[in-house]
Amino acid sequence: MNRDLSEALALRYDNNQLVKNLHIEKKNTERLNEQLMSKNRELKSLTRIDPLTGLKNRRYLFEVFTPENTRLMKDYLLDEKGTNRRFKQHASQNPLEPILTNNEDDMFDFHDKTNSINYGYGIFMMDIDKFKRVNDTYGHDSGDMILRQFSTKLTDQVRSDDAVVRMGGEEFVVILKLAEERYIDRFAEKIRTSIEEYMFSITQGRKINITTSVGYVFYPFFSKFPMSMTFEQMISLSDKALYHAKENGRNMCVRVRCRERDSDNIETVKSVCSNLDRAVEKGNIFFEICPPCSSGAILKKKKKSKGKLLNDKNCNEA
Repeated sequence: MNRDLSEALALRYDNNQLVKNLHIEKKNTERLNEQLMSKNRELKSLTRIDPLTGLKNRRYLFEVFTPENTRLMKDYLLDEKGTNRRFKQHASQNPLEPILTNNEDDMFDFHDKTNSINYGYGIFMMDIDKFKRVNDTYGHDSGDMILRQFSTKLTDQVRSDDAVVRMGGEEFVVILKLAEERYIDRFAEKIRTSIEEYMFSITQGRKINITTSVGYVFYPFFSKFPMSMTFEQMISLSDKALYHAKENGRNMCVRVRCRERDSDNIETVKSVCSNLDRAVEKGNIFFEICPPCSSGAILKKKKKSKGKLLNDKNCNEA
């Protein structure tokens, strides 16, 4: 009897030890899994950062930025009542999250007849003029030094909650959040002049001047159909504006405009959105040099380029 009891107690003890060990192993496994997941998240985050400048990169722009903004668009623009109030309230509480979309199903669901969205986002595409010449003349080390200083100049010009992204090479994107539309023209010129007036340090203690060209667009593109453009389309439009700046003299700011901006006709808006290149060719979308003080070079050069270029006499107004 005592022997059976002893064996039973020994078996029970062994079983309890096994259960205890299993719990310990389970906790160890969970801890290791969490560490692995944390390292994977850290690694993934690093793949979204430009190693040279420390800025966010193209991957971040399209993998993180776009889907987050799609959700915000649904939450804050599909509610027609109090749209602008909620838009501004959210932006003040979460300034790092702009409101853009890439969801075609929701594009035209929101129709703002009152034209009440007074604030939006400026999307600026820019690059360093004749950067290849800098590399060829002064070397790639000097080029890298300029890219880092250029990045610093951009971040110095924006708020901490705005977005600055290096797209690759000498091309950058700045997203200015919650700004009045009239301000983005002055902001683009502020960026351009800050680069033009700065002396960039390069190798051997030398300093040189460089310039930048800026193409930009204001979101929402259509005042009464604010969801009509995808985020990718907005980037594409700012890139087209940058192309016009480069083709027409460099060291200037070119803004994308639309003749149908205040259109109440959904079919007209859809037609523009469905084919941007065709809209540019037809003149529905056009490009204007801003401010007028930088337009003289274009008028003298008269270079041919697709799409119409117009001067905006009012773009410098307060």
